[in-house]
Amino acid sequence: RIKQTLHMFIAKKIKRIQQFLTENRHDGLVLVNDGHESNDDLLYHLLHKVLERGLLIIPKRGRPLLYAIPFEVNQLAKTYPLLRVEPWPADFAHIFTHTIMESVHTLAFRPTGLPFSLWKKLQKNPDVLLIEWNDDNHIISIKEPEEIQLLREACHYTDRCFRALILSWKSFRTETDAARFIETWFTERGLESSFPPIIASGPHAADPHHEPEATPLLPGFCVIDMGVRFKGYCSDMTRTIFIGRPTASDLARYRLLFNAQTLALNKVQAGIDTATIDDTCRRALSPLNKECIHSLGHGLGTAVHEWPRISANPSTILEPGMVITIEPGIYRPGSYGLRLEDDVVVEESGVTILTKTTKRLIRIGS
Repeated sequence: RIKQTLHMFIAKKIKRIQQFLTENRHDGLVLVNDGHESNDDLLYHLLHKVLERGLLIIPKRGRPLLYAIPFEVNQLAKTYPLLRVEPWPADFAHIFTHTIMESVHTLAFRPTGLPFSLWKKLQKNPDVLLIEWNDDNHIISIKEPEEIQLLREACHYTDRCFRALILSWKSFRTETDAARFIETWFTERGLESSFPPIIASGPHAADPHHEPEATPLLPGFCVIDMGVRFKGYCSDMTRTIFIGRPTASDLARYRLLFNAQTLALNKVQAGIDTATIDDTCRRALSPLNKECIHSLGHGLGTAVHEWPRISANPSTILEPGMVITIEPGIYRPGSYGLRLEDDVVVEESGVTILTKTTKRLIRIGS
């Protein structure tokens, strides 16, 4: 069943790419992983596998061709029957001479994914014109219903893990204890974190990307940012709890953040631009809007951070099927930090929130 789902995903994604190639009059697209030199996120998006070395050529019509490490060819051919799999060639200068791309004239490539050394080799073929492909965001950002279901499952596991984390909190002495609990919980279920968990207590919470420390948990707000990769698809959720007894000012800050995020979530729908959502949220955070030092969110899928960026610069019009995060935060260096983040599906009118964990301020040890 898993293999059938993977084949279905690949077929749909390849069809979408081929449609784009036809519309833009490109004969094909090349995607490359080449050891330490390049690692193309679109290649992972298609195959759900990180190839140490792989070059995928997708023609505007017909069966794509994957070049791979010779001893991996047989297994990859079984895993991806929709692809023609061949050994990585010794010379790429004329790879189109006897392949599916015999009539190729224009070959699109992603500037961030094609090593310069390989680009020079491909240029040696006088019959091929290499074209930079910079407008490929929609290939990844618009999710199929089956992809949204996998993202929903990832969020479900994240909600469950968070619940277990809070129930076990009194057994933790340090930030690394809590982070290790998250990693272990996922591992025991055959899953992996989509990024290293963030546990940031007390003044540490003022750093949005704080790395957990093996020092005693500090009183005050504690930011917990966590996610899981489920069958290739990632979740990314943040909740803020309070260690100790919050003051009236602490509670007021949390209410301000909660209300700002709620207003931003209520603004999200197809056809709205991200600048409007960002402005709505920052206005609601006044007078602490200057303490919101990062963008409001990002796309989510087979990578934790995908296009579009949810911000005023650049601004993007949201479309149905996009999955994004909404994650305002306020930070005062040396004092406090707090953030709330949800994963949501953009719909024609409104959103579906995939992360279900409560946003009631959880107080521990008060």
